[in-house]
Amino acid sequence: MPSSARLCKPLCIGFLITGQFLATTPSEAGVVTLITHGWTEDAKGWVTAMGKSAASHPIRVAEFGPQSPMIYLMSFNPDRSLKVSRIDGESPLQNPSGDIFLLLDWQPYAGDLNPFTDSIQSTQIIGPLVADGLLSPSLIPGLGGPAARLPIHLIGFSRGGSLVCEISKRLGERSVVVDHLTLLDPHPNRNDGFTTLIPSYTFVDGTARDGVYQNVLFAECFYQQVTFPEGTPARGAFLRSLSSWGLNSGGYVLPHEDVHLWYYGTVETGESPLSDGSATLDATLRATWYAPAEAQGRRTGYHNSLRAGGDRRAVSPPVDASSGYPLLGLNQLWAAALDIPAGDNRSRVTVDPGELRANLLEFHLSGLKERPVDTNAPPTSSGVFPTTLEQTDDTTKNLAATLTYLWSGSVDAALTLFCDTDENSLNGRLAEIQVALPPSGELPRSIRLDLSPLQRSLPRGRYRVGALLESPLIAREYYASERVEVIHPIGSEIRLQCGVDTSKDVPAIRLKAEIPTAGTYVMETSTDLVVWTRVSETTVSGPPSAAAVEESIPLGSEGASSRFFRVRLLQ
Repeated sequence: MPSSARLCKPLCIGFLITGQFLATTPSEAGVVTLITHGWTEDAKGWVTAMGKSAASHPIRVAEFGPQSPMIYLMSFNPDRSLKVSRIDGESPLQNPSGDIFLLLDWQPYAGDLNPFTDSIQSTQIIGPLVADGLLSPSLIPGLGGPAARLPIHLIGFSRGGSLVCEISKRLGERSVVVDHLTLLDPHPNRNDGFTTLIPSYTFVDGTARDGVYQNVLFAECFYQQVTFPEGTPARGAFLRSLSSWGLNSGGYVLPHEDVHLWYYGTVETGESPLSDGSATLDATLRATWYAPAEAQGRRTGYHNSLRAGGDRRAVSPPVDASSGYPLLGLNQLWAAALDIPAGDNRSRVTVDPGELRANLLEFHLSGLKERPVDTNAPPTSSGVFPTTLEQTDDTTKNLAATLTYLWSGSVDAALTLFCDTDENSLNGRLAEIQVALPPSGELPRSIRLDLSPLQRSLPRGRYRVGALLESPLIAREYYASERVEVIHPIGSEIRLQCGVDTSKDVPAIRLKAEIPTAGTYVMETSTDLVVWTRVSETTVSGPPSAAAVEESIPLGSEGASSRFFRVRLLQ
């Protein structure tokens, strides 16, 4: 559990059990990841390669299988309206991870080296168009709502770094929190001290240096200043300078483009050499581009995304003492709710008072036995799942959650907490409870929730727990990273009764096992509690049920007075 759980202020929360199997309202889950390019580029090549590699990240494949998440090409019609087309992956109902990838192609507005091109536009114009599209319920058919319902991860390279800053700014004006902002060598046109390659291009892009806005939870900036066009560090982000790490020794011709190849190496963590469609990351570059603590790309970059499960609260510099550490990329304006050092590391956004929306920032589980679970991924791309909370037969431990939310409205927001067997509530969800959340004011608020009503409804199995926060203009959905594994459901105790059966010609010990849940059970006997011998095996089709097993042991025979019995469920 993150340290934020220590500062939670408890509220009096009332629960209402609404049913065990409710899944009639369309909704999404997972994470929406938007990846975009810079000047003279489009969404082909490395953008598509990065999207497909992220979609098949080993952490997600290990849990949800090889099904590919939804990958969409996002582009513009001639009238500047947005359009999307699915280019890979399962349909919404067949996608257990719930993840959505948007490969943003903003040509011809991104521009080229032709001084007579008149379609190129400032990122301050294009960014709001994309942000408004993320809030449109009709952008992606079949989702039953806007993409912005999900946690949002924005990744932008070069001018695209400026663009994703402007996307996040517009979302902030409409009071939508961005979970993660990744800037890859951001280089705006005529801003942040940069000029332009084409003197006739007089437009001014949005800032990236001060482009981490107050609605961004976590930000990171990977940049180089080896040669032009160089990138700018972004104030308020976790900064990783790549200038002294050999970017001019391989990969692309320009170190500027090597930055997105470097990040691709943190997404695609398989054996080198790897190609992003335009350049190759070989074993030599793997060994030289990443610091030892970055594990050749497997513990940096994309590792800190929600999908990859890295620790954003880490305080160990991955490179050296001057490089900073991930915790510095969290929103320090929200220090009280996030339990991090306070500071002013975000640029302000003017929120439209008519656009107030409730947001989920973090959602974590606790209360049961904790244990790590391996991903079963190949050793070169291995990771560890976030903690699994194991419910054993210890009934003194109850499932709980810490939820951080932001809601500046004047009425209560509706929170629905539910269980799921995957991370896509569109294809069905299990038992749910409802909670009324009061406004948090202008700053986020953390609360602790008792989830024992959910816990008591779960049979044996492995579950995810989701939170759906609804306000008048939007619903935001978030799945806790921790998993819940029920080994012994509450109320599933096996009752073993022992007595003497005098109806037999030879008096015998008679045992009866009351079995409340379905499964295969074995009865065993022992004289020393060390060596156990199977007496019988019984399969029970469903609760409530009982199985009775007899064993004839002559009373008074040797060892009869020290005979032990047990019944156990086969795993």
